[in-house]
Amino acid sequence: MTEEIRVVRATPHRITTLAADVPVSVLASSHGWSRVEGDVAALSVATGTAGCVLRVGDDATLSLLLHSPDGTVIGPLDAASAEPEMVQAVAVFGLPDGATVLHRALTATSPWYDPPARLADACRALGVPPELITAAEPGRPAPTPIGVAAEVGVVLVHAPVDAAAADAPLSRQSAWTVPLGTRWSLHVWDGSGEPTSLVDAAMALAEQQRTTLAYWWSGRTAGFILTRGNRIAGAHEWGGDAPNTPNSTAQAGQALAEEFRVPEQAPALVALLRSTDLAPDDALAALCRLLRIPAELVGQTSEELATWATAVPGARHTDRLGFAAAVAHAVREAPPDNILEDLSKRRPGWYRLLNGLVAVVMGLSTALLALLWHWNAMSGWWVLVGVLTTLSYAWGLRPGRR
Repeated sequence: MTEEIRVVRATPHRITTLAADVPVSVLASSHGWSRVEGDVAALSVATGTAGCVLRVGDDATLSLLLHSPDGTVIGPLDAASAEPEMVQAVAVFGLPDGATVLHRALTATSPWYDPPARLADACRALGVPPELITAAEPGRPAPTPIGVAAEVGVVLVHAPVDAAAADAPLSRQSAWTVPLGTRWSLHVWDGSGEPTSLVDAAMALAEQQRTTLAYWWSGRTAGFILTRGNRIAGAHEWGGDAPNTPNSTAQAGQALAEEFRVPEQAPALVALLRSTDLAPDDALAALCRLLRIPAELVGQTSEELATWATAVPGARHTDRLGFAAAVAHAVREAPPDNILEDLSKRRPGWYRLLNGLVAVVMGLSTALLALLWHWNAMSGWWVLVGVLTTLSYAWGLRPGRR
């Protein structure tokens, strides 16, 4: 009985996306190739990739039928085929140097050259992963389609954890702020109450000089939005209905490369944004690896993310607050920008004592100024300035914040 092995140079996601109307089922996949059951010719045209049918006869002979993306059929190729035909065949797969290996696989007559060895050489000549030959048995049911799940994601904030946690209530959701080194933090919804849209959270956490990257995933889509200076610098979505153009992918890829300081990855980033071969989650994970940000989070549920954030040392939790309370929290908890601001917040004992002494001196000086004003020796504005200065130093006597 003749065995047929049908392979196409396309991932299951590409097949599902571009060839939904072609009656095929995916049996196995590896390294961008898929073993299928169905019409390889129609599948090659629909996906724009090359396909091949390998036939192993009862007498251990091997033959091939190749399908190019434009619908051209080459073959069947067997031991009687001329070498120029084999050169043409391997060229379809972009491996012109494989003609010699393919010729040997089809024509060698050694008794030691059994069908598995022939198949392995034929796969090597065409670039087909050999594991596809044994990875799936014909008749295996097609994979169950993945249902549409709610979008889950995180917001990466270009700020230390203290600064990011101070502004976290501005996102209008209770959340964890997880430190990622000294320069970046991750904003993760804690699962309590209603979550805020990731795009809205990213915009709320962005400041004039702060960058945020919101990235999300579900069973059907995955994407990101990059903000810089309260403006959207780039955005992309795989598997969804968002419009993607060559200009938008080039702009987004370049913006990511610049912001994450990986200019050498710009071509790879743009190529990944334009790719349709990977499932959305896999494409997003690959993007994270190129940017050197956590890729292991992609695919997790909201509950798993919250559990992970809880266990990270140094993570900060903030509750959902009203707008006014959130603004007050951001102002109150913002880390100091310099030494003087740090002192005014901590107010150690010696600092409070110094403020008290200055307040006493200014109080006495203000009393003297008041007498001079009473005697019409100077303007009353000086008295007002003295009062305000005294109050400002007296305000520094209150206990500091820890």
